Amino acid sequence: MQTAAISTHFVQQDLQTYFRQRFSDLQKLGQALHSADLAGARDEFKAIYDLGQNGPFANGEAFKVSQRQKDFEAIGQALQTGDLSQARQAFAELKSSFHPPHSNERQPALGLNPSESPSSARSTESGVDVTA
Repeated sequence: MQTAAISTHFVQQDLQTYFRQRFSDLQKLGQALHSADLAGARDEFKAIYDLGQNGPFANGEAFKVSQRQKDFEAIGQALQTGDLSQARQAFAELKSSFHPPHSNERQPALGLNPSESPSSARSTESGVDVTA
C-alpha cells in the first residue's frame, strides 16, 4: 500500500512540474508575441507543443480543454505562416479562456482552471493554481 501512496505523490509532482513549465512557457509566448518576436514566439510555441507530447493529456495535447487546444493550434498555424496579428488574436482567445468574463473569482493571468486537470495538485508559489 505504501507504494501506491508514493506513486501518487510522484504523479502529483510530475503534474505540478508540467503545469508550472506550461505556465512559464505561455508567459514567454505572450511576451514574444507582444514584442513581435516571431522567432521567439515560434520557439515558445514549440516548447509548449513538445511539453504536451510527454504531458498528462490524451494524444500529446498541451491542453485538456478542447477549445484551449484549438486556440493553441491556431497560434501555431498563424506562427507557421508568419501572421503575428492572427497569432496574437488566437493567444488572446486562449488567455481569455482562463478568465471567465463575469467571474467574481480572482484568477492570475493565464490562471489555470482545475476543471482541466486530472489532479487537484496546487502550488502556493506566486499564488498560481497549476492544476490545468
